[in-house]
Amino acid sequence: MLSSNFIEWIGHLKKDVLNAPAVSLYLEEILIALSISATTNLTGSDGGALKELSGYQAHMTHIPTSGDEKGLHRLGINLTSDAEFSTHSLFEV
Repeated sequence: MLSSNFIEWIGHLKKDVLNAPAVSLYLEEILIALSISATTNLTGSDGGALKELSGYQAHMTHIPTSGDEKGLHRLGINLTSDAEFSTHSLFEV
């Protein structure tokens, strides 16, 4: 649903412009990117595909951030995770 160019640009922005330690996207960032790309890419632009995820299961190999956990809950996705932190720094700024 997101073009590779769009994802590469977001990665460049996070890493090279904002000096983020990781290029991975949080759920909220992905949803914003989907909203923006919907103006030019009509595939899934009404969010209908996201609504169909309600009731599905997801598993993360690390403990999710509170924002990701809340976002998945709002989408109705049941989440399990391994008891591994996503970073060694427990206090992100």
